Amino acid sequence: MPASSESHIINSLRSNLSWNFSGQIVAKVSLLLFHIVFANLVGTKGYGEFSFVFVAGVIILQPALDLGLNQLITKWVSRGKTEVIRNSFNIKSRVSIVLIPPVILLGWWQGIHPLLLGTILSYFLINTIQQSIFGILRGLEDLRPESITVALQNLLAFGILLIFVYQEIDQSWVGSLVLMLTRFAGTVFVSGILWKKYLSKLKKYENSKDSLRISQLWNEAITLGLVLFLIQFYFRIDTIMLGVLSSKAEVGLYSVAFNLMEGTFFIPTIVMAAIFPGLSQTKQFKIYFRKGLLLLSLTGIVGGAAVFFLAEIIIQLFFAPEFQDSAEILQILALAIPIIFWGYLMTQSLVALDHNRIYLGITACAVLLNVLLNYWLIPQYGASGAATATVITEALIPLSCFLMILKHQLSNSTAHAA
Repeated sequence: MPASSESHIINSLRSNLSWNFSGQIVAKVSLLLFHIVFANLVGTKGYGEFSFVFVAGVIILQPALDLGLNQLITKWVSRGKTEVIRNSFNIKSRVSIVLIPPVILLGWWQGIHPLLLGTILSYFLINTIQQSIFGILRGLEDLRPESITVALQNLLAFGILLIFVYQEIDQSWVGSLVLMLTRFAGTVFVSGILWKKYLSKLKKYENSKDSLRISQLWNEAITLGLVLFLIQFYFRIDTIMLGVLSSKAEVGLYSVAFNLMEGTFFIPTIVMAAIFPGLSQTKQFKIYFRKGLLLLSLTGIVGGAAVFFLAEIIIQLFFAPEFQDSAEILQILALAIPIIFWGYLMTQSLVALDHNRIYLGITACAVLLNVLLNYWLIPQYGASGAATATVITEALIPLSCFLMILKHQLSNSTAHAA
């Protein structure tokens, strides 16, 4: 590839990373403040009720609505196949129609407050539309609208919540109502940008003779949907097994450490949002893969080292004495941070290379291994055993994916040489 072309890629990547990093920092800080203030407003019981319903939506509703379609939109738009937009919204509409009635019935059966259930359901429906729009913009390699939108809508959420605090309205549905309203405002905002700036460009793309069929998209979406579900299950099975095989105290210690580790994951998310469109284009794959590997290696090692050495200080500063044992657990989990960063690159590279079934198979094996390790380690070591199981399992994923990527690249090179 010519030097000028590679220079253009690097400049574009640098611009997108800068915008996304700035937007995500503002968004994460605003959301953290939102949850602190909201928890203090509604108390333990109210925040617990909100969290239970919201997390259930993250585990079940979000993967079912998204089905990996947001990544597929990015991939196919970057290749000029804009029919993916219409087809993906078609699929999401059908899934939503099927999902809404059982979700409402389940909420009624569980005795969830109608306003809490309705606003959270609406939040996830609006969110899947917004994420589709972000997918389109990522495919067009412009992360600026997404960066601005996530920052503004989270700032707006924090500001509106303060009004409820001032009015002393302390119901659990306040949080979901505010998040729903601000997510709707953000979706309208980014839709306007897409309409004004990129609609004409999208229309100029001509579908090739082998246009993307909705049946093909369904096949990819179902595979990625299963992957998303397994990932959500995988990340939370440690907590569930700790509660069954150990004690609630161990669950609390592990959850504190895991949530702190998870706070670093916005970095690989930002990097992958910037480089995924390039990975999806065969001629540019190696360039973007190298850049991603360099960025995620540096940030992962630095982030993991920082968390490891600051673990005790962080726990002592922000948590009560009963949580001090979380420091040792956090140090174990910190070892997984560089591995997880690499895992983001390797798994998304498989998606970019159209190897979704391999990704699904690796994820399923990781879930099985994690369950077996937890069953073996938790009874004797408690939360530390769960953390160790996480580190071991996380090492499997990037290594397995990397071997598959090497195999794909090697077979392509051999075929090209022949």
